[in-house]
Amino acid sequence: MSGDIKPTSDATRSVYGTRGSSKSQGSQGAAGSRQGGAAGAADGSARSDTVDLTSRAQRFMELESQLAATPVVDSARVSEIRDSLADGSYQIDAEAIADKMLEVARQAGRRGV
Repeated sequence: MSGDIKPTSDATRSVYGTRGSSKSQGSQGAAGSRQGGAAGAADGSARSDTVDLTSRAQRFMELESQLAATPVVDSARVSEIRDSLADGSYQIDAEAIADKMLEVARQAGRRGV
């Protein structure tokens, strides 16, 4: 069995960058798309590539940008807790911790985890 993947349509040919198809301007492959701007300008026709994204894809990209801008660690909160531990004023609420542990266990049980 060979490890080569061969494109099967004009669309996949342009993705994989294969050349040689002359059926239409759209099937020139990667070389044709790289030359498209210069060739289009030379013969007077403007050629542009466009991509239309669904609203879901656009929202995903927005969320991805927001996530990338969000710090992984809340440095101010870490500093506050570190200072409280250092001066002995940090109070642990064992009952609140136990309640949260029971809540998480109940939720996991409902989901079958």
